Amino acid sequence: MYRFKQLTGPKLSLRDYNAQVGEIMASVKVMNKLTGPGMPFRQPVNLVVPADWRTAIQFRI
Repeated sequence: MYRFKQLTGPKLSLRDYNAQVGEIMASVKVMNKLTGPGMPFRQPVNLVVPADWRTAIQFRI
């Protein structure tokens, strides 16, 4: 919320409630587009599971 208010300002410029909702949604969409490229890219890791994986895991009750 802090970052959002720093980028958009502390007040809304429109008076109508529905217009304010649209203003906020547009601001959030812009903010999400700006932060998207900075997110780390994840790749799935190929896990090697032994053939006898059921015996390798012991469950204790």
